[in-house]
Formats: sequence, structure tokens, C-alpha cells
Amino acid sequence: MGKQFTAIMPDGSERFAADFSMDRAQLFYDIALLLERYVHLPCGIGPDPGDDEHRIDSTLFVPFFERVWSEGWLTDAQGGFLSGWATYAAGMIENISLQSHSWVDRHGVALSVQRYTRPDEIQTTR
Repeated sequence: MGKQFTAIMPDGSERFAADFSMDRAQLFYDIALLLERYVHLPCGIGPDPGDDEHRIDSTLFVPFFERVWSEGWLTDAQGGFLSGWATYAAGMIENISLQSHSWVDRHGVALSVQRYTRPDEIQTTR
């Protein structure tokens, strides 16, 4: 059983961002809260209200990640303290924005984005 991250868009609609295992979801959320102290911005991810889902304020999460990414040493694609976290956060942004992004660190290395397939992308066969 997993835990979903759902983005709340400015118009109030919802958009799938990710579906992590329970432990990975908790770790992702805990790291985001920790990073708030370093970048001085709210992450925009709300606590799980008990329905195995974190809701993300998309207007906060995107600039939060952009600030985290700009810090370099935190998320450098190779050797950054939190490069693994950044790969999933970048994938969540792609699912929220419905656009692919290229994140290149201060050393010119591209981040390998880890994006969960959105439910609307899953093709059913009959």
C-alpha cells in the first residue's frame, strides 16, 4: 500500500504528483520539512490528514524546489547531499506542470528525473 502526493492547482483542481511506498513518502516529506530551514521557504506539502495522501500547494512547491536546486551543494546531480530526493521532487514537478524540465547543476550535470507515471498515462489493454 502506498501514499499519494496530490497537487492542488491554483484553480482548485487536483493533479497526481507521485505515489510512494509509506516509508519513502514519510522520508520524502521529512526531508522537505528539513529543507525549509535551509532555503527559508515553505515546501507546500501538507501533512497526511489520515487518508494516505499528502496534498501539495503547487504555487509553493515549485518555487521551493527551484530554491533548493539553486543552493547547489544540497542537490548537485552527482555528490549532492540530497540528489536522490531532488530526482523525485523534479519528477513531481513534471507531473504537476505537465511539462518536462531539464535541471542542470552548477557543474553542468543534468539531473536524472524520476517521474511516476500519471494515472491518465496508463494505457489499458483489452
